[in-house]
Amino acid sequence: MLKLIYTDESFRLERLTQSVETWIRDRAVLALRTTQNFYLEPSSAAFLVLKDLPLLAELVEIKGDCDDILDIAVCDAEYSEVSLKGHWVTNDEGDCSGTFICKLGDRPELLLEKVWQASQNSAPVREE
Repeated sequence: MLKLIYTDESFRLERLTQSVETWIRDRAVLALRTTQNFYLEPSSAAFLVLKDLPLLAELVEIKGDCDDILDIAVCDAEYSEVSLKGHWVTNDEGDCSGTFICKLGDRPELLLEKVWQASQNSAPVREE
């Protein structure tokens, strides 16, 4: 399972061994025990990665195995956009901060995690 964490200042991708169902159940129980709101909806998420990474080409090759969940599109000269279908989990319906979860399968998830990490480590630093 992939877990994408969106906050006001950052984005992080993690690969977990739990099933989506188990993670959602545990998150709902946590919300119940801590008297927090719990909002879950089917959704999609997207993020940018450097398009010249060798692992991205490998991910594109196996994309057909999870074509209904994963899409990869070229954005510009430097970046490609990775889009995923899954579930959005947050405390309130209108929150922009929250967690997106989806299940692709072991190999695509591992490749996507490596692509994201390599993109983070290689991302050009822009001057403001």
